Amino acid sequence: MKIYNRVTVIGLDKALAASPPVIIAANHCSNLDPIVIGAFFPRRLRYLAKSELFNFVPLGLAIRALGAV
Repeated sequence: MKIYNRVTVIGLDKALAASPPVIIAANHCSNLDPIVIGAFFPRRLRYLAKSELFNFVPLGLAIRALGAV
């Protein structure tokens, strides 16, 4: 992601300075937001996903493997 796209991260230093737990909220410019955030954030992330995403088996398995709830 970092190679092919120009991405500006604002506030990462503040998020890293905060003691866990930390909530990261994206404004959802695209469906790739969770992937991009995960690529730039050095801590392990847990994602919130709407229940309909778990109903499609391949996607549901993938997001469960990534730790989505």
